[in-house]
Amino acid sequence: MKGKLKSVSWRGFSFYADDRNRTKDSICFCLKFSLLNKENIKKVINVKHLSIVLFLLIINIFPVYGKKSTESVKSLNEKIKLYEKQIKEISEKYKKILNEYLKENQKIILLTQENERLKLENLRLALEIEDLKFGEEKLLNDINFLFKEGKYYQTKEKIDVFISKYKYSKYLDELKIIYTKSEEIIAKLEEEKKERMKQALLNMEEDYDEFKKISFYFHKERTQVDNGMYLYFGLEKDSNPFLRMVMIVRADYLYAKSILVKINEDVIECPVSYNSISHGDFESLDVMIEQKSIYFDILKNIITANNVIKIRFSGDYYKDIEVSEEDITKMKEVYEAYLALGGNLKFENE
Repeated sequence: MKGKLKSVSWRGFSFYADDRNRTKDSICFCLKFSLLNKENIKKVINVKHLSIVLFLLIINIFPVYGKKSTESVKSLNEKIKLYEKQIKEISEKYKKILNEYLKENQKIILLTQENERLKLENLRLALEIEDLKFGEEKLLNDINFLFKEGKYYQTKEKIDVFISKYKYSKYLDELKIIYTKSEEIIAKLEEEKKERMKQALLNMEEDYDEFKKISFYFHKERTQVDNGMYLYFGLEKDSNPFLRMVMIVRADYLYAKSILVKINEDVIECPVSYNSISHGDFESLDVMIEQKSIYFDILKNIITANNVIKIRFSGDYYKDIEVSEEDITKMKEVYEAYLALGGNLKFENE
């Protein structure tokens, strides 16, 4: 053979004479295929090439699949053990670093909490120092301000606080005078309130609901209202009264679905539906009056001005009614009684 054979190709497989590792698999596959079909060798490769293949088989395959394969497996196992050892060492180092980090992080959290606690403590001490320096004068000024504003109950509470903190203050005599005046004014206001309630309730009748534990107050002559509008209010124990408005019309088979209220030239559409209106011989709407609602605006026009008020109930047909001056007077009396018992629906000019 002249020169060096670099490779032999057979059915797409290359055999490299100068590279054992790259050639062995190709030779084994070639021989295996040839033994199964002897005619393939004759047809595809000549005797020269066949002798080269056999030669390569002898010098390449047997050593590789014998001693060299065993050495490769052994070397691979050694590498695996080495890698496992390195992974274990890295894992241990990571755990150690992680534990140290967690300990440091816990220290930071504890230090932060302690820092916040110290800030609050410093603030408390600063307030105490300020109170020792200016506390008496500041509290005395607050008491005088509340008394001038007519907040007599709060004035009494502040004086009680002052006496408990500054038992030997030079202002005690002054505060006792303010305290006595506050008590006298409160007593007078309570009497006036009782008198107002008495006068306001002269035209009211009470209807107590023992199940709901609510007292309802109506005008004594409300039963005469069958075409128009009236007010009533409810009062639960230890609470402020709530005010309600009723619009009512006598009409058979009207089945109202909408209600319009005309105040002078302004028309207001009430937010109602068929189910919110009571039907029968009388069609009526009974609603709670709340601040900043349409019904509050209607109430304001009734109480604060002499307006002409008309109501239209619309259903299968419509019926118009005008609220009489007598009904408006009754509503004003109910509203006054509502305020006397602690009602808080008030207008800006009151």
